[in-house]
Parts: sequence; C-alpha cells; structure tokens
Amino acid sequence: MNKFYFLIIPFFLLSCGSVSSKSPLPQEKGAVESTTADQTDSKDDLDQPKNSLKDPYENIPRQNPCKEGEFYRLKTKECIALKNPKWGFVDFNISDKNIYYMQSCDESELENLLENIPPEGGKIVMKECTIETNEGVTVKDNTILEGAGMGKTILSNHKSSAVKLEGKNIVLRNFTVEGNHDSLNGISAYRMKGNVLAEFIEARNFDAAQGAGISFLTKDYLAEPRVTIRFCVSYGQLLGIDVKIRNFYSRSKALIYSNEAYDNNNYGLDFSQTADAEIAGNYFHDNRVAGAKSPSAHNVLYRYNDINYNGASDSTEGKAGVVYTGYSYFYFGFITLENNDLSNNGGLAFACWNANLYKVILKNNIVAGSVDSNGYSIGVDGVKKVEVYGDHGKIWAGEGNSTEIIYHQD
Repeated sequence: MNKFYFLIIPFFLLSCGSVSSKSPLPQEKGAVESTTADQTDSKDDLDQPKNSLKDPYENIPRQNPCKEGEFYRLKTKECIALKNPKWGFVDFNISDKNIYYMQSCDESELENLLENIPPEGGKIVMKECTIETNEGVTVKDNTILEGAGMGKTILSNHKSSAVKLEGKNIVLRNFTVEGNHDSLNGISAYRMKGNVLAEFIEARNFDAAQGAGISFLTKDYLAEPRVTIRFCVSYGQLLGIDVKIRNFYSRSKALIYSNEAYDNNNYGLDFSQTADAEIAGNYFHDNRVAGAKSPSAHNVLYRYNDINYNGASDSTEGKAGVVYTGYSYFYFGFITLENNDLSNNGGLAFACWNANLYKVILKNNIVAGSVDSNGYSIGVDGVKKVEVYGDHGKIWAGEGNSTEIIYHQD
C-alpha cells in the first residue's frame, strides 16, 4: 500500500539561486550523427576540482562496445538498453566519391574543404597532427568531420569557438578541441539547424567564466533538432556539456550518453529549457557546483549515471549531484532519476533550487554520502508530487510546502 507523507520542517541552508547566468553567451553559430566510428573508489578531497585522470581517455572506449539501441555505462563498463533509442540523431549517407583527405595540417586547407562540401554532402578526414586555428572553423549541411582520434588530431583554437555548426546533418568524431583558456566553446551549435552527432570528442580548457566544451545553445527555434552526444570527454571550462535547444514546443529529442565531464567550474552537464532527453551511462565527477543541472526542463530521464564527488567545499552557489531549477514550461512537467549512483557529492544527491515542477520520480538511486548540513539527501522544495522507490534518505520538501510525497513499496 502506498503511504502519503507531507514534510513541513524548519528552513535550512539550501541555495535558492541558479548560476545559469554564467552559461555561454549567445554569440555564435550551429549541427548530425552517423554510424559509430573507431577511436582510439574512494572519496576524494572535494576542496578543489582537478584533472584527476592521468589518461583523460581511460574511461572512454576506442569504439562503441555496445549494440545498436544500447548505451555504455562508463564507470561499470556494461551495456544497457536505451529506453528511447529513436530519439537523437538520424544517420545519413555520404558517397565514397565525396571523401576528402587533408594533405597538410594547415587551417587554410581545412577551411577550404569545409567551404566546398558539395550539396549532397561530404566527409573530411583530418591527419594525426595539431591544426592551429585562430577563430575556429565552420561546419555546414551534410558534413562529416573526422580525425584520427582524441589526442591525435587536435584543433588548437585561440579566439571565438573552435568548431561552429551552421546547418543540419553534421557528424563530428575522433578529435580534440583545445581552447588554450582563451576560446569561448569547443563545439558551438548556436546556428545549427538540427540532426547532429558528436562522438569521441575531447573538449578541454575553454572559457572558465562562460564557456563550454560542447555547447548546444541554439539561436533559432527548431522543429526537430535531434542531437546525440556520446563517448565524449569534456573538462577545464565553466561547463562540460551545455544543451539549451530552442525549439517548437520545447521538444528536443536528445540522447546524451556514455560521456565523461569533470573539473568544470560549474556543471558537468547543463541541460536547460527544453524537453525529451535520455541522459544515461555518463560519468560526471569533480565538478565545482554540481554534476548535472536541468533548469526549466521537462521529460528528462537520468538513468544509470555515476554522478560523484561534485560540489567543492569552497563553492558559494550551492552544491549537489543533480539540480533542478526554475519553472517548467509544461504544466505537468516532470523529471525522472532511476538507477543512478549519486553518492559522495558535497551536498544533496538531488536538489531543487527555486523550482516550480509538477513531478519528480526517484527510483532506486544510490545517495550514500550525499547530504547537506542538516542530514538531508534529497531536496524537492517547489515540486507538487514526488514518487519514491527505494531508500533515498531524508527528503526536504520546504517549509510550509504542500508537496505530496508517495513512498512505493517494491
């Protein structure tokens, strides 16, 4: 039998602010997927984020080890079925006659090849080398841009964003984008038109005040954006992965799985102001504020992620494993977290900050070691209904809040 509880408890210190104002500014340009290509615990000190991996690719497989319709859980190295495999990127074909191999490591050659992709599409294969770019390169419709592997092909950028997407049907794979601490974003989809795949991309050292390693903040409203981000690693900037897709009815159809984001000044993932995303098998750790944030989002499904050691002790803007902030654009907006490891974060495992949301579903998540100063593991202030499956520790529903909390007996 279900039990109904109403929590009314004294106010405690929980950040009510969102730091989304630090997200990348809308200054730039915008992207699509193809078949997977080859590619080459104890609690740590939370006082400061760090490049904790000697090999930044050690958790990313060289190629997709799973079957179609599955994701790879990086931390546990297992393949699990996606719930929404038809969301995200839709493959497209490129003729063998339209494959172009770079002969040099010059920015001018790469720009020329990108500018002259035929209307029916083409694939550019970059060499194993470092290509110095000043204000980044632009990728347009029906284009595959492929390198020799993360850490092998490096686009080292010095201004603006490294790769700017301005079209639809785009694939980016097997290379590194380096920001040198003076570039805005690694991948910028500001002017994209939809259907983009980013896989086996390393993004590092972009703007620590407002930049993202992989940014899908878009300028225009899109009917069917369709984005897949997988097997990428992003570290050393404000945000690891930033997804704010403007689209009709806020429906994005995004798959974000099997990525690693760490050592970012705010969040590993910021999935904001949109809907319909499956976020699965990712490893978000050692980010200063939280592992992931989903402001004003709807129908966001977090599954089998490992979100640990986020929330540095010197963070002044709150800290948590996963955060929901803001008002849902859907009256019956909801977010689901199931089978995630949300343990050992510097604050709550899951927190609502200034939230106005219809429903949160918590199902069999691990929350051990993720508590605030009052011993709470979950914060749902501003949520109308919460459904709980399994032990999630103490739950804070806000002072005088009428939140309905339903505990299910499995």
